[in-house]
Amino acid sequence: MGSLSKGSALVLILLVAASSPGFLVVKSAFAQQSGIDWWPMLGHDLTHNGYSTSAATLTNETLWTYETGSMVDSSPVVANNVVYVGSDDGKVYALNASTGNCLWTCNTEGSVYCSASVVNGIVYDGSDTGYVFALNATDGTKLWGVDVGSGPFAESSPAVSGKAVYVGGSGDLYALNANDGSTLWTFSCAYPTNGNDNSVISSPAVSDGVVYFGSENGYVYALNASSGKELWSFKAGSSIYVPSDEAGTGVCASPTVSNGRVYIGSVDGNFYALDAFTGSEVWNFTNGGVGWSVAAVANGIVYFGSIDDNLYALNSSNGSKLWNFTTGGGASGPAVANGIVYFGSTDHKVYGLNAETGTRVWSYLTGLTVTSSPTIANGVVYVGSDDDKVYAFGSSGTTQSSSSLSSTNSPTSTPSPSVPEFPSLLIIVPLLLSVLSVAVVFRHRKTANLKQ
Repeated sequence: MGSLSKGSALVLILLVAASSPGFLVVKSAFAQQSGIDWWPMLGHDLTHNGYSTSAATLTNETLWTYETGSMVDSSPVVANNVVYVGSDDGKVYALNASTGNCLWTCNTEGSVYCSASVVNGIVYDGSDTGYVFALNATDGTKLWGVDVGSGPFAESSPAVSGKAVYVGGSGDLYALNANDGSTLWTFSCAYPTNGNDNSVISSPAVSDGVVYFGSENGYVYALNASSGKELWSFKAGSSIYVPSDEAGTGVCASPTVSNGRVYIGSVDGNFYALDAFTGSEVWNFTNGGVGWSVAAVANGIVYFGSIDDNLYALNSSNGSKLWNFTTGGGASGPAVANGIVYFGSTDHKVYGLNAETGTRVWSYLTGLTVTSSPTIANGVVYVGSDDDKVYAFGSSGTTQSSSSLSSTNSPTSTPSPSVPEFPSLLIIVPLLLSVLSVAVVFRHRKTANLKQ
């Protein structure tokens, strides 16, 4: 009886210890470390919702910067603690997400404007040579490449769903075999009679077996993802495309699919909400410019950037304007996390706004225009700039508290929590408690067996 009582007492002690604040902090930190919400493709996921459950920085502190050989117009993606981003210097870069150290580069022989998709250890991307290619995510080795004829304005970011890679080309949407790049099917967009092109530089979104995209011919399309059969099309007032006011390169409006709606901007100055099943117009919002980027949807609000120098927040149900924030230039595609909406602007700045009110939380002045859409992972915001750099905003610890908000452009340091300073506790404490628990159970069973 004495041994059994000691064992029971030890179990009680361990239970008390496991419920103590110190252990709960370690347990919480360990859970966050193992449950990271990565951002492996444009718009975070195949629907382009642009929302992450990750924590995100509340200040403009730079964790690191990395300088490429030319402008960074593409939006970074992050998977397994690696940032993948293209540059106008013709290279795809793989950077350590925590330090910014370059892991490898791949020369594509053409500017890389679109964003990569990282799926099952493979990086799918494209360049303005008209090629879509697949790279080994570990070392950048080329696995295959296919010419889709996109020409000098290759902007369509590949969407990888199942065994298919969906990407826009010169007048067509392609479905390629993800394993070898062979063509599964193609869909040809009608050539318009108004003199516009029919190229597809819009980045496809995929939801419930349907591929959604826009074309320069002025239509939004919905296709069966398996067969490429047209399900519906919607004619906007003008092309789903707008030429950049900066470098003369094309930037595409890409669809976002959420709760049975397709959200997309057009050069006609309207931002549309369409029924995802029928293609009928639910509402449209007229702004002073063009919705030139992929939108983000979170908590019943749809956010989009326009070349009229504004970021807009609309009620996703009826399209009514909740607020707008005016910058000194066109606004890039937004990203939302931690109650903050992040975006770039051609006024050279990156912004973080309160997602509910549009109030500025912070901004950061880069060296040139920012058309890259921010991405968020593991508490860090990543974005490219035409000053040739990739920026990582965050701290080496966890997300800063609201008391340390800053709207200046000078990095602001904040005290690091005690747990990250002792990472060994994340392993040692749970392991020690597990071993002791097993020992107690074994002693308990041994004592019980001796009684029989």
